[in-house]
Amino acid sequence: MKELVYLDNEFINSFISQMYNGLPIDLQNSKKETDQEEATEQSSEKTNVNHTGTLGIYKGKYDFETSESDQHMVMQSSETQEIISKKMHDNALNDFEEYLTNSSKLIEDAQKIKKNNFIKIKIPFRIINLELLKNMYGENVLNSVLFYTNQDDYEEVNKIKHNSKLSTQVRNSQIKQVESKIKKAKDELELTYQGIQHMFNATLPVLPTNLYFKSDDVIIPLDKRYLREDPLFLDFKYNSDDSSNPTYITLIGKVTNKTKKILDERAFKEDAMIGYIRQFNSVFEEFFKLVDLIDDESFIVSPIAIYFDDGVDLF
Repeated sequence: MKELVYLDNEFINSFISQMYNGLPIDLQNSKKETDQEEATEQSSEKTNVNHTGTLGIYKGKYDFETSESDQHMVMQSSETQEIISKKMHDNALNDFEEYLTNSSKLIEDAQKIKKNNFIKIKIPFRIINLELLKNMYGENVLNSVLFYTNQDDYEEVNKIKHNSKLSTQVRNSQIKQVESKIKKAKDELELTYQGIQHMFNATLPVLPTNLYFKSDDVIIPLDKRYLREDPLFLDFKYNSDDSSNPTYITLIGKVTNKTKKILDERAFKEDAMIGYIRQFNSVFEEFFKLVDLIDDESFIVSPIAIYFDDGVDLF
């Protein structure tokens, strides 16, 4: 059974359009029959109580004057359309896989992939959520880390303050020493956090997305519009530090490139401006090392579908 977590609907729509000149006829008929059946079933349940209201439907709001049963019918129709849409795209993905396989255009060996290949590979993966990582270096996390890191020192200050055997001069001197140690640790950690925040602030606006799957020599940028599950849920459910028991995904996509410099140094002709771009690329290289995102020889894969497959065919 496939558990789809990502599907590029726009790509699938393009495939459907080119293969069927629009929606497949059987799907069109199925949709018409479903809508007709629902309309007949709902019409028998209408009441005579009318009122005016506003109803939000996926792509906008519509003012209407209708009965309560009509509202229910509209919502059912919308939900049905969503189910039909998912079924259509899921089936079209199977057709797309079959088309690539039959035309010998699908590479299924991760060791043989090249630029411009369509691939279907089963790989272990990690989720890299740059927005989540950036938040981990925010002020709230910094304050928490500082508190727990220096907790022993805070307790030491408290003990000194309540030590009646110490003279005021000695007590103040010892407190000052410990507080000076706390401040030094705080300044060093703040400087580190600020440097990392500056890196995130400089690089995230230039990257195509903040969310990636990574596996060995493959980096997969994800468009959040096509995710079927919230990124934080994915990260919580599937990320693991246990390299001996990795989670595997099936990836269908197109190899678009090998990793490269983020900014094209040919954008300017003047040496001064080229040097400016090179400095930016140096920052990106350091950032990629920090988050372990891109290696020198990684393939960039534009994902079409990503799913978990237990190998069990339900039908």
